Amino acid sequence: MTEAWDAGQPNDHGATEDAWVVDGLRVGASLDAAHVVLVLGDDPRRTALAALGVARAQSSHRRVALGDLLGDAEPIQQLLNGEDLHGLSDSFVFGVSLNKIAQPVPQYGELYVLPSGAEVPAYEDIFTNARWKRLAAGFRETGALLVVAAPAHAAHVADVVGLSDGAILVGEAQLADVNVDKLLGRVRAPEPNEDATPASDDVAIAAGSPAPPWWRRLPVPPAAAGIGLALAIALGRGGVRRAARALQHARRRADLAASKPTRSSRRDILADHR
Repeated sequence: MTEAWDAGQPNDHGATEDAWVVDGLRVGASLDAAHVVLVLGDDPRRTALAALGVARAQSSHRRVALGDLLGDAEPIQQLLNGEDLHGLSDSFVFGVSLNKIAQPVPQYGELYVLPSGAEVPAYEDIFTNARWKRLAAGFRETGALLVVAAPAHAAHVADVVGLSDGAILVGEAQLADVNVDKLLGRVRAPEPNEDATPASDDVAIAAGSPAPPWWRRLPVPPAAAGIGLALAIALGRGGVRRAARALQHARRRADLAASKPTRSSRRDILADHR
């Protein structure tokens, strides 16, 4: 049995947590054609926040299931109704239907949470389970999206990345034995008291030379960057181009908050192919 992380470890402040969600929204906005995505990191809380952002970016216009294989990560637990229900690990171990464990989160459109479950995630068993192929086929058939938050170092996680549309890495996490075309992006956010020097763009995953300083990428001197530079600093390590995209995401979230979520029947909420 694989030991679970300390998923409730309070290692972030509120403002920084928001930054991980916001950058997850940015990366998630590019996943319209994806149906199974893993969000992998070395820190459970940040990984959960990033996965939440990725899922929310898509749940405004299609059904999204957010699966917690971190071990009851607190940012995801907060979305649940408090009942002691079966979860994703039970689905793989005991064959429990995803429709039975999914909990709707109507404030985020068509988002459904799949909690970890009663069992400590046994990654050796879960990530070698043949059910992944059937789940991937089911989500593709229905046009829905499965987002799974898990440790980057979990045993056999690379096997499932190979079956999925790909993986999004969180922070400085690395993933071995995976083709570069399966690496969909990276979620980053500033540490507390860290300066706002931007990092390289989304898919800064493969090893290589570091990105040039931000002032070399600006077409004009820093003093003339004006509003664009201020937005870049506010976003942390996102860069000027990321600031423009963040404005689009902010408008999308405002539209979502103003609309009333549509509830689907629990039989139809997810693609559950056994």
